[in-house]
Amino acid sequence: MDDVGAEEGPRSSRRVSEGTEHLQAAARELIAAARSFLDAAEDAIEDSRVAEDVGGLLRDLGRRTTSMTSPESRQEAHRDGSDPSGNTGDGADGPSG
Repeated sequence: MDDVGAEEGPRSSRRVSEGTEHLQAAARELIAAARSFLDAAEDAIEDSRVAEDVGGLLRDLGRRTTSMTSPESRQEAHRDGSDPSGNTGDGADGPSG
């Protein structure tokens, strides 16, 4: 058994070394990608038009979410038979129980 362990030692060590090199390269790529993302985010923050566009997008999203979940929209959906969640009620969206 000791002979097998001795044969696996150098090969195993080489594999560990290669694996470590790959992980280091991947980590460097991840860091570079994060830097690029942060640079783009910084540019977006500096550009007031981008900030205004993002603010408008979030405002519109909030309004739509509020209108879909308001008691009035649920009552209206109940009256006309629709479902504000987009479910058709035909069973195509999965079993209901």
